[in-house]
Amino acid sequence: MEEIKKSMDDLEEQLLNENKLPKKIKIIIILLIIFIVLLILIAIFIILYFNNRGKNQGNNENGKDNSDKSEEEYLLEINGFKEKWYDIYGNRTINISYLENNIIPNSYRKGKPNYIEELGDLNNGKDYTKHDVNVYDLYIPFSSLSRKDKHNGIILFVHGGGLENNTKEETECFAVRFAKMGYITANMEYSNCLDKYKEKSFYRILDEISACIKSIKKELVSQNFDGNKLELALYGISSGGQLILSYGFSDKNRNEIIPVKFLMSAVGIATLDEKYWYYIAVPNKTLDNIESIEDIEKAKNNGTILKSNPYFLLHLMNLMTGKKLSQDDLNKLIINDIIQKEDEKYKQMYKFAKYGFPVERIGKNTIPLLCLYCGNDGLFVHYSYLRQKYINNGAENNISLVYMKYAGHERFHHGIERDINAMKQMHVKMLEYAKTYFTNDLN
Repeated sequence: MEEIKKSMDDLEEQLLNENKLPKKIKIIIILLIIFIVLLILIAIFIILYFNNRGKNQGNNENGKDNSDKSEEEYLLEINGFKEKWYDIYGNRTINISYLENNIIPNSYRKGKPNYIEELGDLNNGKDYTKHDVNVYDLYIPFSSLSRKDKHNGIILFVHGGGLENNTKEETECFAVRFAKMGYITANMEYSNCLDKYKEKSFYRILDEISACIKSIKKELVSQNFDGNKLELALYGISSGGQLILSYGFSDKNRNEIIPVKFLMSAVGIATLDEKYWYYIAVPNKTLDNIESIEDIEKAKNNGTILKSNPYFLLHLMNLMTGKKLSQDDLNKLIINDIIQKEDEKYKQMYKFAKYGFPVERIGKNTIPLLCLYCGNDGLFVHYSYLRQKYINNGAENNISLVYMKYAGHERFHHGIERDINAMKQMHVKMLEYAKTYFTNDLN
């Protein structure tokens, strides 16, 4: 009986062992189960992510208040991308200095073209010394690398900030966006702080723009681009608009280094003459048409627009000259909100600054110009007078406008971010200008 029982036990153990899976197979099965679970979780996350993203986009398109967004988020949204540059189309060279032998070439120095004798010691032939802000970011798309011996269009972006603040980061997203479209782009830094940089003036910054363009050309030539087939467009925001307009309206300057084919000014300052500075009397009661002088005059007469704060104008004018006046001096120049134009300090300041008023520098130069202005930003008056200058020179078709009727001075870019559709329209117009005025159509 014991032998039979032992035989049965052996048989039972044998059957059990036959039903057992090998250890390696067990591990593989467990890993497969874990992998499947992870795939399911990832799929659920992706579905929820894109569902929420679609809802957020829908809310933005329906006019949901975006005031809780950061400037960076606004700019990303305006420009329609969130990718990293390194993952897209080209090479990015950052923080290239545009100094030569540690000296900024001074195209406005005595004996050189564009020197203004009346400005005296503001342009007395001194070379400016090295500053850490004299750098730019250069974006070179892969498509341009294959066209080095052909015409290549470059767009240089110049930031705003009232000549005393802001950095090239303001225009970084614009530079990347148009590099993605196939154009070589750059955004530059310039010395814009009166307290930090001695002898800094509006004219010094024009020198820096010249130096930056020269450096861009030198860098591209070093990468085997044909320097004789490079073409340039300038884009400026606010005071950056004032800078690029002044630079572009200079016949000699415009073609000295790389030919400038067209200009693009977003809420650009055209003058600091008080007769051109206004603000909207009633918020959102904006003008339907800002193209004609008659519409502006009508708005003045019916009280739709009112004169701007004279202190602000004097402050900007003072920054342009590079000669800082004390607050007491500025206070003496304004009595009962009226600028004392017969005061000698004002006369001297105005005399120096007026050469940087683009509307006064146009002359017969009607280079193609694309403008963007906002209805709640009194600077829209400047477009009317710029356009009139073009009309007077028989070049009405060389200037065009993107009008953001209900955008204003909020946050940054004078409220451009409040009208994303108009900003996209501006970008479409910029591409139209590039295809029209650059020699070679990228498409």
